[in-house]
Amino acid sequence: MADEEGAATTTTPWCPRCLRPVGESARCPRCGLQQLGADAARLRVVVHRLYEVGERQRALAAEAASLQLEQSRLLQVLASGTAPQAGPRPRPPREWRPETVRGVLLWLGSMLVALAALIFAVVAWIRLDDAGRAGLLAGATLVAAAGAAAAHRRRLPATREALGGLALPLVLVAWYALRRAGVADDWSATAWWALGTAVGAAIAAGAARWLPLQRLAAAVLAEASAVLAVATIAHAPWTVGVGLALLAAASAVAAAMLAASSPWRPAAAVLGAGTGFLELAALGLVLLSPPIGDAASAAGPAAALATMALAPAVARAMLTARVGRATLDGLVAVTAGALLASGGVLLAAAWRSWALLAAAAVLGAGAVGLARALPPALQRGTTLAAGTTLAVGAVGLLGPFLRGLAAPLEWAAAPWTARLTADASGALERFLFVEGGLDGGYPVIVMLLACAGAAGLAAAPARGSRLIAPRVAAMVVSAAAVGVVAVLPLAAGWPLWTALLLTAAASLAGGAGAALVDRDGRSPAVLAGCAAALAVLATSWALATEAGTLAFLGVLAPAAAIAAAASRTPWLRRGCAAVAAGAVLGESAATVVAAGGGAPQAGFAVAVAAGAVLVAGARWRQATAEGPVVESLGLAGLVLGALLAAEDGGWLAAALTAAVPMLLLAAVRPARGVYRWCGAAVAVAATWAWLTVADVTLVEAYTLPAAAAALVAGVVARRGRTQPSSWLALGPGLAVALLPSLGLVIDQGGSARPLLLTGGALLVVLAGARARLQAPLVLGAVTLVGLGVDAVLPVAAQLPRWVTIGAVGLLLLWLGATTERRLTQLRELRRRLQDLEQDGTFDAPQEHAGGAARPSSGVD
Repeated sequence: MADEEGAATTTTPWCPRCLRPVGESARCPRCGLQQLGADAARLRVVVHRLYEVGERQRALAAEAASLQLEQSRLLQVLASGTAPQAGPRPRPPREWRPETVRGVLLWLGSMLVALAALIFAVVAWIRLDDAGRAGLLAGATLVAAAGAAAAHRRRLPATREALGGLALPLVLVAWYALRRAGVADDWSATAWWALGTAVGAAIAAGAARWLPLQRLAAAVLAEASAVLAVATIAHAPWTVGVGLALLAAASAVAAAMLAASSPWRPAAAVLGAGTGFLELAALGLVLLSPPIGDAASAAGPAAALATMALAPAVARAMLTARVGRATLDGLVAVTAGALLASGGVLLAAAWRSWALLAAAAVLGAGAVGLARALPPALQRGTTLAAGTTLAVGAVGLLGPFLRGLAAPLEWAAAPWTARLTADASGALERFLFVEGGLDGGYPVIVMLLACAGAAGLAAAPARGSRLIAPRVAAMVVSAAAVGVVAVLPLAAGWPLWTALLLTAAASLAGGAGAALVDRDGRSPAVLAGCAAALAVLATSWALATEAGTLAFLGVLAPAAAIAAAASRTPWLRRGCAAVAAGAVLGESAATVVAAGGGAPQAGFAVAVAAGAVLVAGARWRQATAEGPVVESLGLAGLVLGALLAAEDGGWLAAALTAAVPMLLLAAVRPARGVYRWCGAAVAVAATWAWLTVADVTLVEAYTLPAAAAALVAGVVARRGRTQPSSWLALGPGLAVALLPSLGLVIDQGGSARPLLLTGGALLVVLAGARARLQAPLVLGAVTLVGLGVDAVLPVAAQLPRWVTIGAVGLLLLWLGATTERRLTQLRELRRRLQDLEQDGTFDAPQEHAGGAARPSSGVD
């Protein structure tokens, strides 16, 4: 089969690469591919088979798509059971069962009758005398009760529940009627209804044996009666709150007791929900209490809050049903939270504002320590409440804490505008417009210490367990320490030099500790993060004064370099090396500015220092973890130095010149060969900068150095492994060397420039002809033709018009007559140019392996 296919395909007159007809040619006229031989024949067979396989795959894909559609249709038909048949449409399903519809009708009727009785008691009462009123209400109540009893005997539970539910509202309406009749006029409304709801609760509890829904009514009426009784007895908000909290505790006890009986569990749930509402009502009344001014005004709300702890405590102690761990911990947390809130109210009698928030934080930290001594079942909830109390203090003091952190950072916007002996808190007044220093500074410190203490207590092993991991505690303690160092100078009103000294010493100590911990094999992340944060603060304080900047950066650079060398973890080495490199660059700029220099001089200094950093990273530290970081910062420093020096042409030229040898030194290693090209580009830019400083206006003085650099780079690239085309390697350089000068010749004329350009273009053409390269030939020829046309145009402009018109006409006639021949010549010229590019070198034409030279392309 393969032989037949090979025989059939071998005689096919088409190219296996471009699929164009080739006839009997030995090479394809389109792509130049060899058409004869066994390999060419086999290639045709392979291409033909690939075409057949592709067609078969497309046919199979179309069949698979059709089968998938049919599969989906059949699955839908089978999923519906049977295919749809003609006949009557099925009835839609019923949404409610008959029992549900009956219950809705019964209860709707009961509600309407109860409302009618209420309307009668309110509106139609005046039309009857006392006997008639009492008789009607008593009769209606008895009728409802008798109906419920009859339904019970006839075993109609739904009707029994509905009539029983109607009887209870009628009892309450009768109670309202007695009030309207003048019974117990000296009683308050709350007292009267407290007794009435208690009577209703007793009746519902008695009927609960036969009427299960009356159990819910009994629970609701009992709680309502107790609330009304509390409102009758108590008057002040905190006393009502105490009463509601006691009532909530009683409801919790009742709910726990009823939960043990299966029939009464719905009522227990109602009592539990009522307990929560009572707790919320008590809390709202505490919040409505008068402002706290002394211990006397704080005692009442504190007592109410302490009483609120009874209900969740009782529920936690008496709860026997299986509930989740989160529910039990929540009850403990509410109990502890109420007690802590009570303590916070008592603290409010002695402290105000920021001090109160700090006291709350201390209270929360102390509660964390107390929770560690409790049984494990109570630890989690108590710790949650303690953490919430601590968070209240921390969030309340967040404002002054953030102001303390932001104050030194503002010196970056106004560097070297202060003295070392100035008050550090002056930054608050100058930048943040806060008078009188950091208000709440010492409370912030107390709060931070409380957070650190709470973290330490939570991480301490007690009863064989920890609430948080030691690593988390270490992070909290470290963050608190950083906050204390940041806030303390502002709170104490220390001078700037002490603030700088404190933050710098803490930063260096943190960095040294991170390096030591890293060498010991432990994680240095916490200490490194603290050192970085303190370094930012120290840098901000240092920017306030000239001497502070020079001293801090001078100490930071070697210290960070030593830490980078001493560390083992890669990311720590990179971070320390980055800090050291940044400090070196900053110190170089600060030294120049301190000596009286401006931005250009500082840019030159930064460029020199950045070059040294680049060489250190690319050569000496290339194989280390921090080498790429140092190298990148060196490059960034070179760019920054050039930007700073750009204001003055001389200093820009000096900065670029200083960068050239640094880039070449960095390019010594083979892996950093790209720096050679960067060095060449920077050298060209430096040359242009020096020419600009010397007021050189000759265009060739700018284009020829750039062209020379581009040509050298192209020659090196052509002799490498990639061997790009002459257009990529030599085209840019030749274009820069020839075309700008050609444009000037055409625009301005002259004598010396056209002569020199003609000679240069001729040399380029000859070099391209000898090496058989397209770019030199084409660009040199374009330049010579442009020069020739520019020289001919003035002469042509002096000729009579009929001469130019006639010459154009003759040219068009000649082109029209020889169109086919000219097109063939153009195609041949294109092929020869391609042959030049494929076979050309920089030295001489290539020869075949057999020793015979290739046929000449027509260029001598």
